[in-house]
Amino acid sequence: GPSLFRGDSLDGLVAPFVDAAMIEAVAIEHARGRRLLIATTNLDSQKATIWDMGAIATRGGEAAVKLFRDVLVASATLPGLFPPKLIDVEAPDGEGGMVRYQEMHVDGGVAAPLFLMPDALLRWRDLGQRLRRGRVYVIFNTVLDPSPRSTPTGVTSIMSRSFETMLRFSYRQALSVAAGFCARHNLPLWVASIPPTFSDFNMMKFDTAAMKRTFDDAEALAIAGRLWSTPTAAPEPLWRGLFKRQPPTRHGDQDPILVPNPSPDLELP
Repeated sequence: GPSLFRGDSLDGLVAPFVDAAMIEAVAIEHARGRRLLIATTNLDSQKATIWDMGAIATRGGEAAVKLFRDVLVASATLPGLFPPKLIDVEAPDGEGGMVRYQEMHVDGGVAAPLFLMPDALLRWRDLGQRLRRGRVYVIFNTVLDPSPRSTPTGVTSIMSRSFETMLRFSYRQALSVAAGFCARHNLPLWVASIPPTFSDFNMMKFDTAAMKRTFDDAEALAIAGRLWSTPTAAPEPLWRGLFKRQPPTRHGDQDPILVPNPSPDLELP
């Protein structure tokens, strides 16, 4: 099969919460000018796809509900762990007609770990008044700091741990880019992520009770005013935790394997 886990588990998780009433609520907010954008990765084109969920909701009907659910599932589909989502699309055939086919979509984090705006705009030095009074809030649904622990030797455990590690590195790199952009344009940036103290958190575990506990704990932090942090634009503090000196590791009677520590003069990326 295309994955270790079945896709119906994600579909079953999303379906009860995305109904006609929710779609209508999103459409109402869209009409008021608010925008809900969700990213997926199109494996066929190897590009990120940004979906305007408010525009989808505005269409209404069963087709809108189905597409809304499909996009949500695709955006949470880690390739290899869950099967990719096939989404029905249609496009001009070049002869005045339309052709229908399916695109294969997976988690948007594969192509865009953090979508702030199109890449071309992120590189602009002067956006003028376009971003005046703008504010940026970023919520990471994971722990950003490394969490050292022994990894079981099973295939599922190794793949899950590898994906988790890959995502943390990519999120931190994306956050560095966002922090630099916000600093250049005087945009306030606030960041929230799962604290390492949340021992019950597991991004690979789709358990409603566990997710609710994580939400409740985060809500308590927000009420206490301890949820948001403001990273500096300098990349060093964001990466420092990834390059800490590790204690020597000894395997049996062999000499310790030393993890090198960067020179103090080394420029971190």
